[in-house]
Amino acid sequence: RLHDAAKKWHSENKNDDDDAWCPDAIVGDLDSLRDDVKEYYKSRNCHIEKNPDQESNDLDKAITFIRNSSSLSSSSSKAGATDIRVCVYGAFGGRFDQDMASIQALYRWCDVFRRYGVFLYTEETSAVLLHPFADNEIYVEKNIEGPSCGLIPMGGRCEVVTTEGLQWDLDGRIPLEFGGLVSTSNSITGNVVKVSCSRPLVWTVEIRASEERCKERS
Repeated sequence: RLHDAAKKWHSENKNDDDDAWCPDAIVGDLDSLRDDVKEYYKSRNCHIEKNPDQESNDLDKAITFIRNSSSLSSSSSKAGATDIRVCVYGAFGGRFDQDMASIQALYRWCDVFRRYGVFLYTEETSAVLLHPFADNEIYVEKNIEGPSCGLIPMGGRCEVVTTEGLQWDLDGRIPLEFGGLVSTSNSITGNVVKVSCSRPLVWTVEIRASEERCKERS
């Protein structure tokens, strides 16, 4: 999809710099990688790595590659965590089970990328895992984020949750859990949202479409 989208963009914008959208690496089982796309990126020195492991999905394979990359060795801590931020684009919007695999990645990799986190993005929303027993402060880019947001207890019942900066703040008296209270369709009121929780929570916020994209859709 990146290859075809980049080709379309270059054609529409009369831009000949094909390398501008060339990834550093393509990693996965490669079962859906077309031969023409493979040859295109190989000719541009893109690293292509086939990983046939059926116990992990392509997202986990890609993140494993990031963790193991030699270019990250200088930023790796003694505890094995890395001081980088992982941003996953196109994380939602397909099959529901694949959406859940994206959420699973937040939990699986939360300790490895604890300092800067793993972020999931689409054009409409983003999601990140908030750590328990920590002062989670979310600095809102109000020109593109919000106001709609949510706190989702994907990993199970979260007994105590307190917040500041939401239209409907939580005071810790009611747990978040499926079958009970889930803080969806909440709204950001300030530039900073503070969250304290007793178990990991998924923070999600809407991303507002640019005026240019709105015109394209209308």
